[in-house]
Amino acid sequence: MSKIKNISRTGWLVAGIIAALLLAPTTAVAVTTATMTIITGGTAAGEASVTTAHQLQTNAEIQGTTGHHADVTPDGQVLSTTVNPSAYVNTAPTGLAGGGFHRVASPPSGDALIVTTIHIDTASDPTPGAGQNVVLNIQTGTCSGSQVGTYGQVVNPGSLGETDIPFTPGLAVPAGDALCGAANGSIIPEVSVTGYTVPSSEVPAGPLHHVRALPQQR
Repeated sequence: MSKIKNISRTGWLVAGIIAALLLAPTTAVAVTTATMTIITGGTAAGEASVTTAHQLQTNAEIQGTTGHHADVTPDGQVLSTTVNPSAYVNTAPTGLAGGGFHRVASPPSGDALIVTTIHIDTASDPTPGAGQNVVLNIQTGTCSGSQVGTYGQVVNPGSLGETDIPFTPGLAVPAGDALCGAANGSIIPEVSVTGYTVPSSEVPAGPLHHVRALPQQR
């Protein structure tokens, strides 16, 4: 009996797929046990294409399900950053001398602030010790009230000069709130922050002021 007659139905299906690929080389076919996905020639809106070198080709923008997007350079490389450079924040130093809390940083109207680093520059600390410290927390408005949220920190600088406090992925200051600081004892510090702004909807006000977890990549 001919070997061709002994080919099973699955064998004929595989042979058909191979023949289709040979007849239409510009079409990429991804086969799984459950579904078959075909990337067409990119003639319709929203379609991607496959080049003759078997590379996926898209337009100048890759858009995600959340509405955010990444650009593609003319060389075909994905261009992305943590945040748009126009949203970067680097505040001027705020002196904490004079008693009470001072506003170190607050987001502009309509935005929230993500602090990535707090910088404490200690200019004078005559009697280092437990009573010589910088108190940091988040309050509403002009820092004339009490702490809101769960972030509060007491820092005892070990020496003169700068002490940096990093936050990963960031310390969130919701719209209408501010990062506030106060100095205790005879210490003379200045405090500034670096970070970036995001739309206020990204950091809703509540008992916890932290950056939401990033979705897992699959």
